[in-house]
Amino acid sequence: MLVFISDLHFTDGTSSASVDAGAVELFAERLNDLAERASWRTGGQYKPIEQIDLVLLGDTIDLLRSSRWQETNARPWSETNSPAFIETVRKIVDGVLNHNATSLQYLRALASHGGIALAPASASGQPVFGAELVAVPVHIHYMVGNHDWMLRQRGAEYDAIRRKISQYFGLAHDGRQPFAHEPAEAGTLQEALRRHRVFARHGDVFDPLSFHQDRNESSVSDLLVIELTSHFLADIEQQLGEQLPAATLANLRELDHVRPQLFAPVWLESLLDRTCPSSTQRREIFRRWDAHV
Repeated sequence: MLVFISDLHFTDGTSSASVDAGAVELFAERLNDLAERASWRTGGQYKPIEQIDLVLLGDTIDLLRSSRWQETNARPWSETNSPAFIETVRKIVDGVLNHNATSLQYLRALASHGGIALAPASASGQPVFGAELVAVPVHIHYMVGNHDWMLRQRGAEYDAIRRKISQYFGLAHDGRQPFAHEPAEAGTLQEALRRHRVFARHGDVFDPLSFHQDRNESSVSDLLVIELTSHFLADIEQQLGEQLPAATLANLRELDHVRPQLFAPVWLESLLDRTCPSSTQRREIFRRWDAHV
C-alpha cells in the first residue's frame, strides 16, 4: 500500500502553530484501518497487505517559519555552508523535534515492528479474528519541498542533522544522503512508486516564487516568509497582540500559507473584515503591513 501525506509543516513553535498531536494520532489509527480495507482483494478474498510505503511529500519540517532567523544574519539565499547558517538550521530542527515530540512518537511507532498489524488470513481467504496478528512493515520516506529544501545540502554537519531527523521520524533511510526532491534521487522510494505505477513530487515545482530551476537553492518565497511575513507577524504580536481578537491573531499566523503569495494583502483584508470589528485596528494593521512591504 502506498500512502502520501504532504505539508504537515511541523514548526518549532516560535512564530506559528504546529500540527496538533491529536491529528497525527488519528492519522495513525486511520492508517491501520486503511491497511485492513486494502487487504480485501478482488472477489472478496482477504489477504493482508505485504507492506506500507508512507511518503512524506514535502514541507514536513518547516525551516522557514521560525523566529530563529531574526537572531542571525544568516539567510537561505546566502552561504548555506557557513557555520552560522548550519547552526540556525540545527537549532530550528532541534526545536521542531522537541516541540512535536508526541506527534513524532506516533509516526515513529508506525515504523516499529507491529506498528501496523492485521488479522491473518484463513485458507479460504477470510480474516481469522482472535489469532496472532500479522505485523505489516511500514517504510517512511522523506521528500523535501520549499520549506525544508535545506535538508538537501551536503556535508557532515547536514548528515548529522538528517540522521537525527531519521531517528525521530523512524525513516527508512538513515540520513547519510540528502533528502530527495525527485523520486529518482532515492532508489527505495522510486521502487515503491514504480510498484504502484505512480509519480509524485511536491507542488513547489509549479510555483515560480517557490522554485527556480534548482532545489538546492533558495527562492523568492524564502525571502517573503523570513523578511516580510515573520517580521510583520512579530510586529503585530508585540504591538497589538493584547488588543486584537483571538481569532484575528490565530489566523494571521497562517498568512504565509496564502497562495498565490501575491494575494496576501487581499486575504488579509478579508480576514480583518471577518474577525476584527475595530476599524482603527484594521487601519493600524495595514499601516504596519505597508511599512514592512
